[in-house]
Amino acid sequence: MEYTLVQKNQAMVAYMGGPSFLRNLLREQKPEEEILLMGPEELQFHKSWDWIMPVWGKVNKALFTTDSGAALYSMSKAIDNVDLETFHKLISAHCIIWCKNKQITL
Repeated sequence: MEYTLVQKNQAMVAYMGGPSFLRNLLREQKPEEEILLMGPEELQFHKSWDWIMPVWGKVNKALFTTDSGAALYSMSKAIDNVDLETFHKLISAHCIIWCKNKQITL
């Protein structure tokens, strides 16, 4: 099944713990501004390293403790190449699998 960009980004929010993660992320980026409601189409994981790097931190720890050297290498290579599109694709795939295992519908 091919997932939409919105579904991929929603998988990352779910993987990181849901709306509370999103609120904290936005507060860190714009501490002086009022945080308004955000729809799923406004998630910016595919456009911003600032958005996706906290997800990478958690994914990196998860992959490091398992036998997922190939996935970890591919993600690290995408960072080295400053390839946000590929990095987003790889990270979102991990998060989608996690959501499936937790029976979270995207």
